[in-house]
Amino acid sequence: MAITANQLITTAKKLEGYRATAYSCTPNNWFYGYNVGGDVAWCAATICYWFNQAGASNLIPVKSANCGVLARGFYDKGQLVKSGYKAGDVVFFHWSNDWSSSVPGVYTLDHVGLIISANSDGTYTTIEGNT
Repeated sequence: MAITANQLITTAKKLEGYRATAYSCTPNNWFYGYNVGGDVAWCAATICYWFNQAGASNLIPVKSANCGVLARGFYDKGQLVKSGYKAGDVVFFHWSNDWSSSVPGVYTLDHVGLIISANSDGTYTTIEGNT
């Protein structure tokens, strides 16, 4: 059975408003297999966690807690796009104009989230872990 974008988004929203603490971070605990606390960035681990929880871990090209490695996995599979985003797509953010050493032709990837909706004004609504 194929997973739909709505099923993935519903799974992600179950953690909406979640705050990691020094003692607990569910996505990182799942990712690493032990309690790493809340001091470790967990946006990429969260994406992998959501896909796993939705029964769609096969759609993630590589299980990684690193945005660049995750993006490189999508790039290597020909699944990294730079436009035409839609609900259910994984989206990468960059905070600087430094070029990525992981993925050719893109800026350094600093953060990752999931698109909830593509809005009529050209903006996107996202849900993310770690921010």
